[in-house]
Amino acid sequence: MDTTKRTTPPDNKRAIAAGAIGNFIEWFDFVSYGALAAILAPRFFPSENSTVSVITLFATFALAFLFRPLGGFVFGLVGDRVGRRSALSASVMLMSLATVVIGSLPTVEAIGLWATVLIVLARCVQAFAAGGEWSGSVVYMVEFGDQRRRSFHASLTPTGAWLGAMAAVGVVSGLNAVFGQAAVDAWAWRVPFLLAAPLGLIGLYLRLRIRDTPEFEALKSADALESRPVREAFRSHKRALLLIFIGAATNATCGYILLTYMATYLTTTVGVSRSAALATNTIAIGVTAIATVLFGIAADRVGRKPVFIGSLLAQVVIVVPVFVVLSHGSVAGILIGQCVLGVAIGAAHAPFAVLCVELFPARVRYAASGVGYSIGSGVVGGLAPLVATALVAASGSAIAPAFYLGGVVLTAFVVFTALLPETRGLNESRTSDTRHSAGQSSTVRTTALTE
Repeated sequence: MDTTKRTTPPDNKRAIAAGAIGNFIEWFDFVSYGALAAILAPRFFPSENSTVSVITLFATFALAFLFRPLGGFVFGLVGDRVGRRSALSASVMLMSLATVVIGSLPTVEAIGLWATVLIVLARCVQAFAAGGEWSGSVVYMVEFGDQRRRSFHASLTPTGAWLGAMAAVGVVSGLNAVFGQAAVDAWAWRVPFLLAAPLGLIGLYLRLRIRDTPEFEALKSADALESRPVREAFRSHKRALLLIFIGAATNATCGYILLTYMATYLTTTVGVSRSAALATNTIAIGVTAIATVLFGIAADRVGRKPVFIGSLLAQVVIVVPVFVVLSHGSVAGILIGQCVLGVAIGAAHAPFAVLCVELFPARVRYAASGVGYSIGSGVVGGLAPLVATALVAASGSAIAPAFYLGGVVLTAFVVFTALLPETRGLNESRTSDTRHSAGQSSTVRTTALTE
């Protein structure tokens, strides 16, 4: 008997809104930190050398991301054992609280070393909360959505992230335009972080109004929930975990360069004005969001693998020319270069998002995708701004980050070309895990990669 409850259009709309809002908030918070790096660095990591201050700031960005896998583990357990909704509600609230703390902190000038310690701790809490957010919202929206449009629904999670990032850069740019750079340096830098309070309350409200996904409810009704989903994922789905780790590491590396590092790179390395850097970056992120949705639709029509592999190849080909254009400092070139890079990055995020769902069965999906994604994006991707800044400082070359990005993406291209199966058309039914776990005799075709 099919125990899955039927979803209605209002259910689906609320699920999409509730799923996307968390990633909007997460990336609004993260990108605010990166876009304001040149201002935050001397206030929380002072040094006589401004480059050292920025490197130290991005080092804390990377350090904090070591907590992201822990968040993926904890929220993954909650998502697979207690419910998707509970995990997503907790993560969005914790993220918002940590961000408000950053906006409220006194600087080193006021309380000395404690300011540095507190901002690092707040960043670690942010990263912990983020560990259950990205992959969790993908799982939620795909399990609620139309099975024939899984990639499109999955693409809305990274799209929400891009829109949050665009809003962050837009807010910082607007503050510069309205109040002037002096006011932003003095006090207005706090505004984007304090906005996390109302955003977090909106996100929590939306998530408390939704119910759990039909697949989770079916598993729960059949008493088929996995008690140790992380252990089961590592025992039975090693290859899928490896693919998610590498894909997350690659997408996060490229994404953080565009979102978190680019504005700082353009102002400190290329030498353009802060207003030009922020304005062009805002537009480029908007283009990335549009590209993500369009390639999500494409992956539903032609397949996940060709879209993902094609996007990786495109990034390998364009990354050096893009950074050459950026390094020349022309505003038009900076805008075009970022937009071209953004289209390729968006094209990769859409099919990868749905792979986080389709490579695992529902009973371990939240934990497996959360842990795999968090390790890749946190341990590897979180280093991207630090590595890029250090490479420029060590080499003196403005295009040094391009070779770093190219190497990361090329590695992913080789691995995914060899190991990634095509999952379009192999979508498991909403109750396939329930039937299998309940001991029914029917054979159910599944997309999960097992060892």
